[in-house]
Amino acid sequence: MRFSKIILGLALALLSSCGQEAGRDESVEQPSRESATHLTPDTEPTMEDVKRLIEQDEKIAAIKAYRRIHGVGLADAKAAVEAMRAKGPEPALSSPKEPD
Repeated sequence: MRFSKIILGLALALLSSCGQEAGRDESVEQPSRESATHLTPDTEPTMEDVKRLIEQDEKIAAIKAYRRIHGVGLADAKAAVEAMRAKGPEPALSSPKEPD
């Protein structure tokens, strides 16, 4: 009995070191990481990136980018991103009308 627990422990350790999860359901769709691919640790995000991530419903990535830009804590960044998300997309600027 003890030997099987050791084998099971080693198998779980091996799976976790390979980046695989025990009991992972492959039928569950994983979130896409394509939207934040250009945001690497070497790339400085912009507020345009934050807005784009919010539009793409990438809330966590938007919070991380906001924190990197402003150097604020998690709670402040989360509140700011949620406020931006609630506000919605900014309307497109139209060209000013010329007087007749």
